[in-house]
Amino acid sequence: MTKCIVCNTAIPMEFDINHIFSKNKVICEHCIEKAYRLETRRCPTCHKKLTEDETVCLDCQFLSQYFEPFNHIFFVSDYDEWIKAQIHRYKSDGDILLSKYFATCLLKNYPKSFFYKYDYVIPIPSSIERQKLRGFRHVETILEEAKIKYESILVAKHRMKQSELSKIERIHQDNPFTIDCEKEAILKDGMHILLIDDIYTTGLTAHHAQKVLLHKKKLNIDMLAFARV
Repeated sequence: MTKCIVCNTAIPMEFDINHIFSKNKVICEHCIEKAYRLETRRCPTCHKKLTEDETVCLDCQFLSQYFEPFNHIFFVSDYDEWIKAQIHRYKSDGDILLSKYFATCLLKNYPKSFFYKYDYVIPIPSSIERQKLRGFRHVETILEEAKIKYESILVAKHRMKQSELSKIERIHQDNPFTIDCEKEAILKDGMHILLIDDIYTTGLTAHHAQKVLLHKKKLNIDMLAFARV
């Protein structure tokens, strides 16, 4: 009998013929089901939950003044208290085992065939300073656990936490992303790109990353986040 790496409850072993050669599960179904998307009124573009008095997404209206829109935006789960706690354990506490949890939730919602239609899957990186502090690259580690091929084309410089700045202050910051000059040549006009990040809040970080790529080539870019605030 194994225990769930997320909640530490026992997971009964399955002894039928369909599971005899399978690896023991390390994540219980209850924890997997906690990563879900609430059925409610949402922005048709970014899927932000709309309040009763909202008819349009103000974030998308704001961003459209400065950036090109994504072709599509996808997400795995709402950023509720459960997902918030697991992301904190993973990123801030350094519980790297939880990469298995996020990889499982990712593949439950988007099978590997979903990623095959893209020329490149590109993770949105943290700065080198934050990567060293954390000890691992949080998005890339999840993709590796899910066995999804990716290219680390973007480089991020260190910046203040965006939660400490107003929306206007964030929009007027220098773009924190650049393209790795050694990998720039792999991008070709017309390619289909999927950007991936852990959390999509206002969308500003994702649009900054997109803008750097579009500055170099004419690309078709989608966005996927593990959690949507």
